Amino acid sequence: MLRAGAGSRAASDRGIHHRADAAPPRPVGHRGGPRQAGLSATGPAGNPDQGRRSESLFILDEAVLQRHVGGRNAMASQLRKLLSVADLGNVEIRVIPFRNGERLGLWGSLMILEFAAPEDEEIAFVEYQMGDSIIDGGAHLVAPYLKKFWSLETISASVEESVALVEDSLRKLS
Repeated sequence: MLRAGAGSRAASDRGIHHRADAAPPRPVGHRGGPRQAGLSATGPAGNPDQGRRSESLFILDEAVLQRHVGGRNAMASQLRKLLSVADLGNVEIRVIPFRNGERLGLWGSLMILEFAAPEDEEIAFVEYQMGDSIIDGGAHLVAPYLKKFWSLETISASVEESVALVEDSLRKLS
């Protein structure tokens, strides 16, 4: 699961788009919202988007840390990369531990893009077994996906505990 955004975006058709061959939009920033993780403008006056730092939050199920894809060396490399990304300061990695049980929404990926410009509405990108959907028709259409994301965030471990879970998985591969 990913929640991210950008300073601006081009206008697109509004609504829900189902595509079986779509590539997800590229996450490039974060506006904030209920998490209040917002951006702080560091650019010159008159251009509030100038110098803003992108922020991203990734929520992973603990199963992705335990299922060895590509063999031990490839998995160890992936876990090390995850730890290095978590150290960037503008990326938050959160893990939903097994102890928190199975939750609806863990059957596919969800990406929510938020934008700094108030006139730019959020977009949700949902991947599932038979294809994907892009939802960009207004807050009322994206709201259920935000609610799902927030529910997953509340059951995920803290950033510190999540990093410890990744490090523990990496140690077990050694």
